[in-house]
Amino acid sequence: MPLKRILISWTAREIESSIFPLLGQLSSEFEITLLVINVSMASGLKSRLSILKKKKIISDYYITPKCMNNFSFHVYLKRISKILCLNNFDIWLASSDMQISERYILEFSIPVKCKRICMSTSLSYLFQYHQGLAETLVFDRFSTSTMDNIKNLDNYTYFKFKKNIPHLKSLIKKCASVRSFLQLFTNKNKLLVIYFYFVNIKKNILRFLNQYVYPIIVVRKIFSFRKFDNLTQLSDGTSDGYIFFDRYEVAAYTKLFNNKFVYLSKPAEVYKGSCDNGIILGVLSGSEREDFLQDDIISLYVKDFVSIYHRCNACRLDLRPHPDSHPVNNWYSKLIKLLELQNINCKIVKCSQPITLVAKKYNYVAGFASAALRDVKLVNPDISVIGLVSPSKRLFVNPKFVLGSSDGIDWIEGNEYYFNSKPLDFNNRDSVIDIINAIMKN
Repeated sequence: MPLKRILISWTAREIESSIFPLLGQLSSEFEITLLVINVSMASGLKSRLSILKKKKIISDYYITPKCMNNFSFHVYLKRISKILCLNNFDIWLASSDMQISERYILEFSIPVKCKRICMSTSLSYLFQYHQGLAETLVFDRFSTSTMDNIKNLDNYTYFKFKKNIPHLKSLIKKCASVRSFLQLFTNKNKLLVIYFYFVNIKKNILRFLNQYVYPIIVVRKIFSFRKFDNLTQLSDGTSDGYIFFDRYEVAAYTKLFNNKFVYLSKPAEVYKGSCDNGIILGVLSGSEREDFLQDDIISLYVKDFVSIYHRCNACRLDLRPHPDSHPVNNWYSKLIKLLELQNINCKIVKCSQPITLVAKKYNYVAGFASAALRDVKLVNPDISVIGLVSPSKRLFVNPKFVLGSSDGIDWIEGNEYYFNSKPLDFNNRDSVIDIINAIMKN
Protein backbone atom coordinates (compact mmCIF):
# COMPACT_ATOMS: atom_id res chain seq x y z
CA MET A 1 0.00 0.00 0.00
CA PRO A 2 1.54 3.35 -1.05
CA LEU A 3 2.29 5.92 1.64
CA LYS A 4 -0.01 8.88 2.01
CA ARG A 5 1.48 12.25 1.13
CA ILE A 6 1.88 15.11 3.56
CA LEU A 7 2.93 18.68 2.85
CA ILE A 8 4.42 20.58 5.79
CA SER A 9 4.89 24.34 5.42
CA TRP A 10 6.79 26.00 8.25
CA THR A 11 9.09 28.92 9.02
CA ALA A 12 12.82 28.26 8.95
CA ARG A 13 13.16 29.78 12.42
CA GLU A 14 10.96 27.12 14.07
CA ILE A 15 11.12 24.11 11.79
CA GLU A 16 14.02 22.41 13.57
CA SER A 17 12.41 22.63 17.02
CA SER A 18 8.77 22.07 15.97
CA ILE A 19 8.90 19.74 12.95
CA PHE A 20 12.22 17.87 12.88
CA PRO A 21 11.39 15.81 16.02
CA LEU A 22 8.22 14.58 14.26
CA LEU A 23 9.85 13.50 11.00
CA GLY A 24 11.10 10.10 12.17
CA GLN A 25 7.60 8.96 13.15
CA LEU A 26 5.89 10.64 10.21
CA SER A 27 8.23 9.11 7.63
CA SER A 28 7.01 5.59 8.46
CA GLU A 29 3.46 6.54 7.48
CA PHE A 30 3.80 9.44 5.06
CA GLU A 31 5.78 10.65 2.11
CA ILE A 32 6.92 14.07 3.37
CA THR A 33 7.45 17.28 1.43
CA LEU A 34 8.68 20.38 3.26
CA LEU A 35 8.10 23.97 2.21
CA VAL A 36 10.40 26.14 4.33
CA ILE A 37 9.40 29.79 4.70
CA ASN A 38 12.68 31.69 4.77
CA VAL A 39 12.34 33.59 8.06
CA SER A 40 15.48 33.85 10.24
CA MET A 41 16.99 30.76 8.63
CA ALA A 42 19.84 29.28 10.66
CA SER A 43 23.14 28.58 8.97
CA GLY A 44 23.44 24.98 7.91
CA LEU A 45 19.69 24.36 7.70
CA LYS A 46 19.81 23.70 3.96
CA SER A 47 22.54 21.13 4.51
CA ARG A 48 20.52 19.40 7.24
CA LEU A 49 17.49 19.30 4.93
CA SER A 50 19.64 17.72 2.22
CA ILE A 51 20.76 15.03 4.67
CA LEU A 52 17.12 14.28 5.56
CA LYS A 53 16.34 13.89 1.86
CA LYS A 54 19.39 11.71 1.28
CA LYS A 55 18.34 9.45 4.17
CA LYS A 56 14.83 9.34 2.62
CA ILE A 57 13.24 10.71 5.78
CA ILE A 58 11.69 13.39 3.58
CA SER A 59 10.82 13.09 -0.08
CA ASP A 60 11.71 16.68 -1.05
CA TYR A 61 12.02 20.21 0.25
CA TYR A 62 11.70 23.77 -1.04
CA ILE A 63 12.94 27.04 0.47
CA THR A 64 11.20 30.30 -0.35
CA PRO A 65 13.06 33.54 -1.15
CA LYS A 66 14.08 35.55 1.89
CA CYS A 67 12.12 38.70 1.07
CA MET A 68 8.39 38.06 1.41
CA ASN A 69 6.98 41.51 0.77
CA ASN A 70 7.79 42.02 -2.86
CA PHE A 71 6.35 41.05 -6.21
CA SER A 72 8.96 38.35 -6.91
CA PHE A 73 7.82 36.40 -3.82
CA HIS A 74 4.37 36.06 -5.36
CA VAL A 75 5.87 34.94 -8.66
CA TYR A 76 7.80 32.26 -6.78
CA LEU A 77 4.68 31.11 -4.91
CA LYS A 78 2.77 30.77 -8.17
CA ARG A 79 5.55 28.63 -9.65
CA ILE A 80 6.02 26.42 -6.58
CA SER A 81 2.25 25.98 -6.19
CA LYS A 82 2.08 24.36 -9.62
CA ILE A 83 4.90 21.97 -8.67
CA LEU A 84 3.34 21.05 -5.32
CA CYS A 85 -0.05 20.52 -6.91
CA LEU A 86 1.32 17.50 -8.82
CA ASN A 87 1.81 15.59 -5.55
CA ASN A 88 -1.92 15.30 -4.83
CA PHE A 89 -1.36 15.65 -1.08
CA ASP A 90 -3.54 13.89 1.49
CA ILE A 91 -2.58 16.15 4.41
CA TRP A 92 -1.34 19.70 4.76
CA LEU A 93 0.25 20.60 8.11
CA ALA A 94 1.05 24.28 8.75
CA SER A 95 1.49 26.74 11.60
CA SER A 96 -1.46 28.74 10.19
CA ASP A 97 -3.57 28.85 7.04
CA MET A 98 -3.95 32.61 6.59
CA GLN A 99 -0.51 33.99 5.67
CA ILE A 100 0.19 34.82 2.01
CA SER A 101 2.31 31.74 1.33
CA GLU A 102 -0.37 29.58 2.93
CA ARG A 103 -3.17 31.16 0.92
CA TYR A 104 -1.34 30.18 -2.27
CA ILE A 105 -1.07 26.60 -0.99
CA LEU A 106 -4.74 26.58 -0.01
CA GLU A 107 -5.88 27.88 -3.39
CA PHE A 108 -3.47 26.19 -5.79
CA SER A 109 -1.41 23.39 -4.19
CA ILE A 110 -3.74 20.98 -2.39
CA PRO A 111 -6.81 19.09 -3.65
CA VAL A 112 -10.26 19.42 -2.07
CA LYS A 113 -9.91 16.03 -0.37
CA CYS A 114 -6.72 17.10 1.40
CA LYS A 115 -7.02 17.36 5.20
CA ARG A 116 -5.91 20.76 6.50
CA ILE A 117 -4.30 20.86 9.95
CA CYS A 118 -3.00 23.91 11.83
CA MET A 119 -0.49 23.22 14.57
CA SER A 120 0.30 26.25 16.70
CA THR A 121 3.62 26.04 18.55
CA SER A 122 4.04 29.80 18.94
CA LEU A 123 2.24 32.07 21.36
CA SER A 124 -1.30 32.80 20.32
CA TYR A 125 -1.88 36.24 18.79
CA LEU A 126 -5.31 36.17 20.40
CA PHE A 127 -3.79 35.77 23.87
CA GLN A 128 -1.18 38.43 23.24
CA TYR A 129 -3.28 41.25 21.82
CA HIS A 130 -6.91 40.45 22.62
CA GLN A 131 -6.62 39.23 26.18
CA GLY A 132 -10.09 40.34 27.21
CA LEU A 133 -11.69 38.23 24.51
CA ALA A 134 -9.36 35.29 25.23
CA GLU A 135 -10.32 35.37 28.92
CA THR A 136 -13.99 35.49 27.96
CA LEU A 137 -13.56 32.38 25.82
CA VAL A 138 -11.46 30.44 28.34
CA PHE A 139 -13.59 31.15 31.39
CA ASP A 140 -17.02 30.53 29.84
CA ARG A 141 -18.23 34.10 29.43
CA PHE A 142 -18.93 33.76 25.70
CA SER A 143 -22.16 35.38 24.48
CA THR A 144 -23.88 37.15 21.56
CA SER A 145 -22.38 40.48 22.65
CA THR A 146 -18.97 38.85 22.48
CA MET A 147 -19.55 38.05 18.82
CA ASP A 148 -20.40 41.71 18.16
CA ASN A 149 -17.10 42.71 19.76
CA ILE A 150 -15.29 40.21 17.57
CA LYS A 151 -16.75 41.83 14.44
CA ASN A 152 -15.47 45.20 15.61
CA LEU A 153 -12.04 43.78 16.39
CA ASP A 154 -11.82 42.18 12.96
CA ASN A 155 -12.05 45.66 11.42
CA TYR A 156 -9.43 47.02 13.82
CA THR A 157 -6.56 47.18 11.34
CA TYR A 158 -8.56 49.17 8.81
CA PHE A 159 -9.72 51.75 11.33
CA LYS A 160 -6.23 51.97 12.78
CA PHE A 161 -4.90 52.85 9.34
CA LYS A 162 -7.61 55.48 8.81
CA LYS A 163 -6.92 56.90 12.26
CA ASN A 164 -3.29 57.53 11.38
CA ILE A 165 -4.08 59.90 8.52
CA PRO A 166 -5.15 62.99 10.56
CA HIS A 167 -2.25 62.43 12.94
CA LEU A 168 0.13 62.38 10.03
CA LYS A 169 -1.37 65.58 8.60
CA SER A 170 -0.94 67.26 11.98
CA LEU A 171 2.65 66.10 12.13
CA ILE A 172 3.40 67.54 8.68
CA LYS A 173 1.99 70.92 9.73
CA LYS A 174 4.20 70.95 12.83
CA CYS A 175 7.24 70.26 10.71
CA ALA A 176 6.51 73.08 8.25
CA SER A 177 9.67 74.96 9.11
CA VAL A 178 13.20 73.55 9.12
CA ARG A 179 13.70 74.72 12.71
CA SER A 180 10.58 72.96 14.03
CA PHE A 181 11.58 69.83 12.12
CA LEU A 182 15.01 69.79 13.78
CA GLN A 183 13.52 70.48 17.21
CA LEU A 184 11.29 67.48 16.80
CA PHE A 185 14.34 65.22 16.54
CA THR A 186 15.82 66.49 19.79
CA ASN A 187 12.95 64.88 21.69
CA LYS A 188 13.42 61.10 21.87
CA ASN A 189 9.79 60.40 22.84
CA LYS A 190 8.38 62.38 19.92
CA LEU A 191 10.86 60.66 17.64
CA LEU A 192 9.58 57.27 18.77
CA VAL A 193 5.99 58.34 18.12
CA ILE A 194 6.91 59.41 14.59
CA TYR A 195 8.79 56.16 14.04
CA PHE A 196 5.84 53.99 15.10
CA TYR A 197 3.40 55.97 12.96
CA PHE A 198 5.48 55.47 9.88
CA VAL A 199 6.13 51.81 10.68
CA ASN A 200 2.40 51.23 11.05
CA ILE A 201 1.61 53.01 7.79
CA LYS A 202 4.34 51.04 6.00
CA LYS A 203 2.92 47.76 7.35
CA ASN A 204 -0.54 48.60 6.07
CA ILE A 205 0.75 49.56 2.64
CA LEU A 206 2.72 46.31 2.38
CA ARG A 207 -0.32 44.36 3.54
CA PHE A 208 -2.47 46.00 0.87
CA LEU A 209 0.09 45.20 -1.83
CA ASN A 210 0.47 41.58 -0.73
CA GLN A 211 -3.20 40.86 -0.21
CA TYR A 212 -4.63 42.64 -3.21
CA VAL A 213 -2.28 44.18 -5.77
CA TYR A 214 0.36 41.46 -6.26
CA PRO A 215 -2.09 38.48 -6.21
CA ILE A 216 -4.36 40.16 -8.76
CA ILE A 217 -1.43 40.65 -11.11
CA VAL A 218 0.07 37.18 -10.59
CA VAL A 219 -2.94 34.84 -10.17
CA ARG A 220 -6.01 37.10 -10.63
CA LYS A 221 -7.09 36.61 -7.05
CA ILE A 222 -7.20 38.62 -3.87
CA PHE A 223 -6.34 37.29 -0.42
CA SER A 224 -8.46 39.41 1.87
CA PHE A 225 -8.87 38.47 5.52
CA ARG A 226 -11.50 35.84 6.18
CA LYS A 227 -13.50 35.63 9.40
CA PHE A 228 -11.13 35.48 12.41
CA ASP A 229 -7.97 35.75 10.26
CA ASN A 230 -7.01 39.21 11.44
CA LEU A 231 -8.16 38.51 14.97
CA THR A 232 -6.15 35.33 15.45
CA GLN A 233 -3.40 35.53 12.80
CA LEU A 234 -3.98 31.79 12.66
CA SER A 235 -7.07 30.71 10.75
CA ASP A 236 -10.72 31.33 10.01
CA GLY A 237 -11.73 28.17 11.86
CA THR A 238 -12.54 26.03 8.80
CA SER A 239 -9.50 23.72 8.84
CA ASP A 240 -10.09 20.03 9.52
CA GLY A 241 -8.14 20.09 12.76
CA TYR A 242 -6.16 22.28 15.15
CA ILE A 243 -3.32 21.21 17.44
CA PHE A 244 -2.24 23.25 20.46
CA PHE A 245 0.09 22.63 23.40
CA ASP A 246 -1.73 24.66 26.05
CA ARG A 247 -5.09 23.80 27.60
CA TYR A 248 -6.31 27.42 27.70
CA GLU A 249 -5.71 27.78 23.96
CA VAL A 250 -7.68 24.59 23.30
CA ALA A 251 -10.60 25.95 25.34
CA ALA A 252 -10.55 29.36 23.63
CA TYR A 253 -10.30 28.17 20.03
CA THR A 254 -12.85 25.39 20.44
CA LYS A 255 -15.42 28.05 21.31
CA LEU A 256 -14.23 30.77 18.95
CA PHE A 257 -14.07 28.51 15.88
CA ASN A 258 -17.07 26.42 16.97
CA ASN A 259 -14.95 23.47 15.91
CA LYS A 260 -14.80 20.25 17.93
CA PHE A 261 -11.59 19.06 16.25
CA VAL A 262 -9.27 21.11 18.46
CA TYR A 263 -6.69 18.96 20.23
CA LEU A 264 -4.26 19.27 23.14
CA SER A 265 -0.96 17.60 22.28
CA LYS A 266 2.38 16.80 23.84
CA PRO A 267 5.83 17.37 22.31
CA ALA A 268 7.40 14.64 20.18
CA GLU A 269 10.57 14.67 22.30
CA VAL A 270 10.89 15.22 26.02
CA TYR A 271 14.30 15.52 27.64
CA LYS A 272 14.69 14.27 31.19
CA GLY A 273 16.77 15.97 33.85
CA SER A 274 18.61 19.31 33.95
CA CYS A 275 22.25 20.25 34.05
CA ASP A 276 23.18 20.91 37.69
CA ASN A 277 25.78 23.62 37.06
CA GLY A 278 24.21 26.69 38.66
CA ILE A 279 23.98 28.62 35.38
CA ILE A 280 20.91 30.62 34.31
CA LEU A 281 19.93 31.15 30.68
CA GLY A 282 18.43 34.63 30.29
CA VAL A 283 16.06 34.96 27.33
CA LEU A 284 16.11 38.46 25.79
CA SER A 285 12.96 38.46 23.66
CA GLY A 286 10.24 41.05 23.29
CA SER A 287 12.41 43.93 22.04
CA GLU A 288 14.48 42.15 19.41
CA ARG A 289 13.77 44.68 16.66
CA GLU A 290 14.71 47.70 18.79
CA ASP A 291 18.23 49.06 18.87
CA PHE A 292 17.71 50.73 22.24
CA LEU A 293 15.46 50.50 25.28
CA GLN A 294 14.54 53.14 27.79
CA ASP A 295 16.63 53.06 30.96
CA ASP A 296 13.63 52.31 33.16
CA ILE A 297 12.83 49.16 31.14
CA ILE A 298 16.43 47.93 31.28
CA SER A 299 16.44 48.53 35.04
CA LEU A 300 13.45 46.16 35.35
CA TYR A 301 15.48 43.42 33.65
CA VAL A 302 18.42 44.13 35.97
CA LYS A 303 16.27 43.98 39.11
CA ASP A 304 14.61 40.68 38.16
CA PHE A 305 17.79 38.96 36.94
CA VAL A 306 19.67 39.99 40.10
CA SER A 307 16.85 38.64 42.27
CA ILE A 308 16.72 35.31 40.40
CA TYR A 309 20.52 35.04 40.42
CA HIS A 310 20.70 35.24 44.20
CA ARG A 311 17.56 33.20 44.79
CA CYS A 312 18.97 30.32 42.71
CA ASN A 313 22.52 30.65 44.12
CA ALA A 314 23.73 30.89 40.54
CA CYS A 315 27.34 31.21 39.45
CA ARG A 316 26.71 32.69 36.00
CA LEU A 317 24.01 34.30 33.85
CA ASP A 318 24.13 33.61 30.09
CA LEU A 319 22.10 36.14 28.11
CA ARG A 320 20.68 34.82 24.84
CA PRO A 321 19.59 37.44 22.27
CA HIS A 322 16.63 36.85 20.00
CA PRO A 323 17.70 35.53 16.54
CA ASP A 324 16.10 38.57 14.87
CA SER A 325 18.03 41.13 16.93
CA HIS A 326 20.78 43.25 15.41
CA PRO A 327 24.17 41.66 16.13
CA VAL A 328 25.84 45.00 17.03
CA ASN A 329 23.32 47.81 17.43
CA ASN A 330 21.36 46.59 20.43
CA TRP A 331 20.74 47.30 24.10
CA TYR A 332 22.27 44.11 25.44
CA SER A 333 25.73 45.55 26.14
CA LYS A 334 24.18 48.19 28.41
CA LEU A 335 22.27 45.48 30.27
CA ILE A 336 25.49 43.51 30.83
CA LYS A 337 27.34 46.55 32.22
CA LEU A 338 24.54 47.23 34.71
CA LEU A 339 24.45 43.57 35.78
CA GLU A 340 28.21 43.49 36.26
CA LEU A 341 27.92 46.52 38.53
CA GLN A 342 25.65 44.29 40.67
CA ASN A 343 28.44 41.67 40.82
CA ILE A 344 26.60 39.35 38.44
CA ASN A 345 28.85 37.11 36.34
CA CYS A 346 27.25 37.28 32.89
CA LYS A 347 27.95 37.09 29.18
CA ILE A 348 26.18 37.06 25.80
CA VAL A 349 25.81 33.63 24.17
CA LYS A 350 25.03 32.68 20.58
CA CYS A 351 21.46 32.20 19.39
CA SER A 352 22.04 30.08 16.27
CA GLN A 353 20.69 26.80 17.76
CA PRO A 354 17.07 26.17 18.78
CA ILE A 355 16.58 27.23 22.37
CA THR A 356 15.06 23.87 23.30
CA LEU A 357 18.41 22.23 22.56
CA VAL A 358 20.48 24.95 24.20
CA ALA A 359 18.41 24.88 27.41
CA LYS A 360 19.58 21.34 28.22
CA LYS A 361 22.85 22.86 29.43
CA TYR A 362 21.17 24.92 32.18
CA ASN A 363 19.48 24.63 35.55
CA TYR A 364 17.25 27.63 35.04
CA VAL A 365 15.76 29.60 32.18
CA ALA A 366 14.40 33.09 32.83
CA GLY A 367 13.18 35.88 30.62
CA PHE A 368 10.51 37.94 28.90
CA ALA A 369 7.05 36.39 28.41
CA SER A 370 7.81 34.73 25.08
CA ALA A 371 7.26 31.40 23.33
CA ALA A 372 10.81 30.41 24.30
CA LEU A 373 9.76 29.92 27.94
CA ARG A 374 6.90 27.61 27.06
CA ASP A 375 8.94 25.72 24.47
CA VAL A 376 11.69 24.98 26.98
CA LYS A 377 9.25 23.81 29.65
CA LEU A 378 7.35 21.55 27.24
CA VAL A 379 10.49 19.85 25.96
CA ASN A 380 12.29 19.66 29.32
CA PRO A 381 9.88 19.74 32.29
CA ASP A 382 12.76 19.33 34.79
CA ILE A 383 14.25 22.75 34.04
CA SER A 384 13.05 25.61 36.25
CA VAL A 385 11.51 28.29 34.01
CA ILE A 386 10.82 31.78 35.36
CA GLY A 387 8.98 34.57 33.54
CA LEU A 388 9.70 38.26 34.18
CA VAL A 389 6.39 40.05 34.71
CA SER A 390 7.54 43.69 34.96
CA PRO A 391 9.54 43.97 31.68
CA SER A 392 6.81 42.01 29.88
CA LYS A 393 4.13 44.50 30.92
CA ARG A 394 5.67 46.88 28.42
CA LEU A 395 3.88 44.88 25.70
CA PHE A 396 1.23 42.85 27.51
CA VAL A 397 -1.42 43.73 30.11
CA ASN A 398 -1.21 40.28 31.68
CA PRO A 399 2.08 38.60 30.72
CA LYS A 400 1.23 35.32 32.47
CA PHE A 401 -1.94 34.91 30.41
CA VAL A 402 0.01 35.49 27.18
CA LEU A 403 1.42 31.98 27.66
CA GLY A 404 -2.06 30.58 28.22
CA SER A 405 -2.30 28.54 31.40
CA SER A 406 1.46 29.04 32.02
CA ASP A 407 1.60 25.54 33.49
CA GLY A 408 5.09 24.76 34.76
CA ILE A 409 6.30 28.37 34.51
CA ASP A 410 6.94 30.42 37.64
CA TRP A 411 6.89 34.22 37.65
CA ILE A 412 8.63 37.08 39.40
CA GLU A 413 7.14 40.55 39.91
CA GLY A 414 9.14 43.73 40.29
CA ASN A 415 8.70 43.62 44.04
CA GLU A 416 10.52 40.27 44.06
CA TYR A 417 7.27 38.41 44.70
CA TYR A 418 7.30 34.92 43.22
CA PHE A 419 4.29 33.11 41.78
CA ASN A 420 4.54 29.32 41.71
CA SER A 421 2.68 27.78 38.80
CA LYS A 422 0.53 24.70 38.48
CA PRO A 423 2.77 21.74 37.51
CA LEU A 424 2.92 20.81 33.84
CA ASP A 425 0.92 17.63 33.22
CA PHE A 426 1.18 15.52 30.06
CA ASN A 427 -1.76 13.30 31.00
CA ASN A 428 -4.80 13.45 28.72
CA ARG A 429 -2.61 14.63 25.85
CA ASP A 430 -2.22 12.76 22.57
CA SER A 431 0.87 12.70 20.38
CA VAL A 432 0.88 14.80 17.22
CA ILE A 433 1.06 11.61 15.12
CA ASP A 434 -2.01 10.12 16.81
CA ILE A 435 -3.93 13.37 16.32
CA ILE A 436 -3.06 13.52 12.62
CA ASN A 437 -4.25 9.93 12.16
CA ALA A 438 -7.47 10.71 14.04
CA ILE A 439 -8.16 13.70 11.79
CA MET A 440 -7.47 11.53 8.74
CA LYS A 441 -10.26 9.15 9.83
CA ASN A 442 -12.86 11.93 10.34
